[in-house]
Amino acid sequence: MIFKYYIKVLVKALLVGGIVYYNQNIIKFCSKNEEINLTPLFDTVSLSDVLVLIQKPGNIIIDARNKQFYDYSHIQGAISSAVIGPDIMARLKKIPNLIIYGNEENSDDYMRVGLQLIDHGVKNIKIYREGWTQWRACNLPIERGASK
Repeated sequence: MIFKYYIKVLVKALLVGGIVYYNQNIIKFCSKNEEINLTPLFDTVSLSDVLVLIQKPGNIIIDARNKQFYDYSHIQGAISSAVIGPDIMARLKKIPNLIIYGNEENSDDYMRVGLQLIDHGVKNIKIYREGWTQWRACNLPIERGASK
């Protein structure tokens, strides 16, 4: 399914003369004022959903921000996307729910990491769009320290 979606996007880009920009999960094409929203590739979850999901055994929350931000502070229990290699990728395929967050709602970080996981056959990906900004604004538990 994801492969067909990529093909559709690439063919459309060739037909209309290329891509003007990719931002906020939207691809905008040049010669036509046409857009494709990439968000439907993932289920999105609210803050209340995240709070429920992270309490259930086996679910994982992934910080898609760069390693320096993660090392400074991150959602309690989150792992950094920077440490996800082939060995961890194989284990992620068995996780019931992977919740990915970035810095804020229009962050490209969570989309980048989500697409990488899909490309490696990982399913059950959920995007917490409001991410770090909302988490901090609500004064929810955080951790400081190097990548897990």
